[in-house]
Amino acid sequence: MSVLLFPGQGSQNVGMGLEFYENFPLVKNIFKQADEELKYPLSKIIIEGPAEELQLTKNTQPAILTVSYSIFRVLNEEFGIEFNTIKSSEYKDSGSPFREMTEDENLYFQDLINDLYEQFVEEVSNQRDIPITKVKDVANGKIFSGKQALEIGLIDTLGTLNDAIEYLKVINKYNEDIKLVKMPNEEKSIFDFIFNILSYKLEPSNENYTIPQYLIVK
Repeated sequence: MSVLLFPGQGSQNVGMGLEFYENFPLVKNIFKQADEELKYPLSKIIIEGPAEELQLTKNTQPAILTVSYSIFRVLNEEFGIEFNTIKSSEYKDSGSPFREMTEDENLYFQDLINDLYEQFVEEVSNQRDIPITKVKDVANGKIFSGKQALEIGLIDTLGTLNDAIEYLKVINKYNEDIKLVKMPNEEKSIFDFIFNILSYKLEPSNENYTIPQYLIVK
């Protein structure tokens, strides 16, 4: 039996996955997809560096994922290596990117989504005092402008950051100047990147990814 181990953060190095990138068009496509999803040249950072850029968490995590996923795709599609799952119950690996979902799993996830949707609609109806039927008319995945949201009744008013500050001062009866403390920019979660990449798992990939070091133990 062979075991394929993919590394975690800390194993990154400039040039990881380069041999795969140069020899498999599939990997170049995955790298390209990663660049497009992230909207910056991750593949260049992986292949060329500089190392300081690759060490940043916002680059390290998607870089390792990209390279690992690329290697997985090469092993599976170019060499026919398959992946088996050992689990303790039927739904433990539901949504696994390594296989197609079963009909039961599709129903399971759809039921879950439907339940969450109904909870959301009910909460919006209660909090905004809007009939559930009206909420469902607009809770269909569309995006609304601030003006549209105001007309529907989803928000109370339109304004700027300064308007919001003044409103808070009024309702709290606070007359002194307020000092704003800016929070640091929040880095995108690695899960955002994973879900974007895996959305292509059933189609030919049009983007490129870079992959970290790997180890095969026999």
